[in-house]
Amino acid sequence: MNVLLVEDEDIILTLFKYLLNLEFTEVFTATDGIEATKVLAENFGKIDAVITDYMMPNMNGMQLLFHIKSVFPDLPVFAHSAHDIDELQQSEFQFDGVFAKPVGDTDAMIAHIIEHVQQKSNCSMCECLKIQPCYCPS
Repeated sequence: MNVLLVEDEDIILTLFKYLLNLEFTEVFTATDGIEATKVLAENFGKIDAVITDYMMPNMNGMQLLFHIKSVFPDLPVFAHSAHDIDELQQSEFQFDGVFAKPVGDTDAMIAHIIEHVQQKSNCSMCECLKIQPCYCPS
């Protein structure tokens, strides 16, 4: 399983990438939403989930969410933020999960992301054709 981590603060990006590398095969990184869209385009079909900061320069997490859901509607997108979490879920597109920053229980957060991604990949047709992740409607 591969994940894209989007974070503009270097120390958080480095620490979070280290923790994610313990559970994910590959952790792609980007420092803002614009860079994240490029990484997604360059690695189409290789990224199983996106974890993004909310407040970033150039393109914030909500703008990135809108972009991703318009292009890849079934790609899970999770946010981590120091801002009001309830406010982040009050939009047309919703994050698949929102985690408070700093993340207190990284193991629980990672387990939640893995469980969510695995639910998306339970299609026998996609397993047979070796298509991962599965974007078939549930």
